[in-house]
Amino acid sequence: MVKRFTYLNKLDKLRDTEEIKIITGVRRSGKTHLLKEYMKKLNKEGIPEENIIYISFESNRYNHIKDGISLNKWVYEKTENVDGKVYLFFDEVHKVSNWEESINGYRVDYDADIYVTGSYGHRSGILLSIQ
Repeated sequence: MVKRFTYLNKLDKLRDTEEIKIITGVRRSGKTHLLKEYMKKLNKEGIPEENIIYISFESNRYNHIKDGISLNKWVYEKTENVDGKVYLFFDEVHKVSNWEESINGYRVDYDADIYVTGSYGHRSGILLSIQ
C-alpha cells in the first residue's frame, strides 16, 4: 500500500480539535488504510493503544450494531476503563442508523478526537476526499 503522507499530514494538523474529521471517497480508495496508518502514528507518538478505539462496520464482527443505541453501548463498554483523551475511529459508519447523533454525543461525553469514514453516496460531510 502507498503511504498517503499528504492526508496523514492533514489529519495531524486537525488532531485534537473539536471538529469531527470525516474522510470520504469511493470504495477501495484507501480510507481504511489511511485510518490504520494514522492510528499507528498516534501509538508511535505515545498514545496508549487502549485510548485508540477502532470499529469497522465492514466487519461481520459488528453486524449486531445497527443503530445509534447499540453503537453507544459498544463505545461506552470499550471506553469504560480508559483514562485521558480517547481517539475514536469509525470506519464506514453510514451503515449504522442515527450514527450522526451518537458521534456528536461523544463530543459531549468524552475528551475525544473523532474520525469517521464513509463511501460516496451516503450521508456525510467531506473533510478529506481520497482520490
